[in-house]
Amino acid sequence: MPIYKERICGVYEGMNDFIILRRIVSSLSTSLAIALIKKSTVRTILILALLVELVAGTAYGAAFRLSFLDQEPVLADTCQLLRQSGFSEDSVATFKKLVEHHNQNGNRVDRTKFPAPQAGYYEFRDLGDFTNRLQTLLYLTPSEDSLGQNTFTCFDAACLLLRGAGCEAPDFEKDFKLKGIVSGRWPLPLLSKDDPETFRSDYHWALFPERGYERLAGRPRSEKETQLVLSVRAGRHLPGPDPTNEMTWRAAFATFASGLKESGFVFPRNFKLGLGFYVDVETRRIFADHAFICIPKGGRLICLEKNGSAGPYVRAEFESEEEVARYISWTMLQTAKNPKAPVYGYPVLVSLNDRLIGVYPTGVWWYWLLDASIPVGMARSNVVAMLGNPTLGPVKCGPDSNWLSDDYLIRPQVSGSRLITNGVAIVYSNDAVIHKQPIVGE
Repeated sequence: MPIYKERICGVYEGMNDFIILRRIVSSLSTSLAIALIKKSTVRTILILALLVELVAGTAYGAAFRLSFLDQEPVLADTCQLLRQSGFSEDSVATFKKLVEHHNQNGNRVDRTKFPAPQAGYYEFRDLGDFTNRLQTLLYLTPSEDSLGQNTFTCFDAACLLLRGAGCEAPDFEKDFKLKGIVSGRWPLPLLSKDDPETFRSDYHWALFPERGYERLAGRPRSEKETQLVLSVRAGRHLPGPDPTNEMTWRAAFATFASGLKESGFVFPRNFKLGLGFYVDVETRRIFADHAFICIPKGGRLICLEKNGSAGPYVRAEFESEEEVARYISWTMLQTAKNPKAPVYGYPVLVSLNDRLIGVYPTGVWWYWLLDASIPVGMARSNVVAMLGNPTLGPVKCGPDSNWLSDDYLIRPQVSGSRLITNGVAIVYSNDAVIHKQPIVGE
């Protein structure tokens, strides 16, 4: 889990200094420099920043390695790992066939900027190193309109393996209202009665076409696999009066997890089901948009995923759940910062089994914390050209007079929890970036 450190901002409102406590998420070292600048004029902004000692590279997490399973030794080792983790021989054989089919003529991922592979893996210093080398998001890998290049989605692959491990959700299409399930058809109301036939009709888009599934897998999709896909893809209602509150999101996820259990689903122990959710505040729902399998081995977390229909199969290995959450959320946040995307500005949640391991409240701005496109040393003028003028700033801060802080805030701010990110603060020295940190709401 991330380390939480304080960042204090005081705002003078003409009566009293109103001190707003903010917590920032950081995995940097704990050496802190504190400075307070206070002016007693109306609406003057006062900043007391806890600036973290800068350690090269740590801002973007730990090193990890990744394979596209296009080398036989890595694919064979992955299949053996699946068997050892409780997946059936039939499901492992089908998974292997699917991977080989997708890779048979190359997976079309542009790796021109990737480091040289080592024994079938690409090794990256951190997440920023990886994302800087990508030419496009993996799920947007160029493809032709064919089953050779548009294969299973992440949910198809994950649920095939889940079923192979004995997972099922036989009672999912019962008690829709109690499970908080919303319709798959606009305007996405909370379902008030059980009607499996209408439910499946509304969620037909969540299932890979039957003919294509059978051609790729060599058999029809089983009813139990269908139930699994629908059980994780169906949206869940955001309860309570404030859909912008993180506690509301967590309550919706808790309903999701408990609803799966009530449907007969047993969260696995030898491995974990990983999911990435978007939060749609306007229609009051959360919905899973990515699925993966996470297997612990030798102190590392091995994640197996398929990146959309056109994108590659991936085996990625991380040191911690925090790194898994950063990796999974990065693509979703990239999409959420695109004004043309249907999920523009949507918060992102990442889970393993019935636990949330990452909450990224604002897709538009949290992206800048993870992306190396604003590196240490970047000129302030270039940052402003990229992000626009700051909401607050520049404000003097820090031990030296040439230290400035710009705050980019999200409007409206999300209320109700100190773990809600409302923006990002960028600190400069001599007009060059020296630190970035999230701004967290009250």
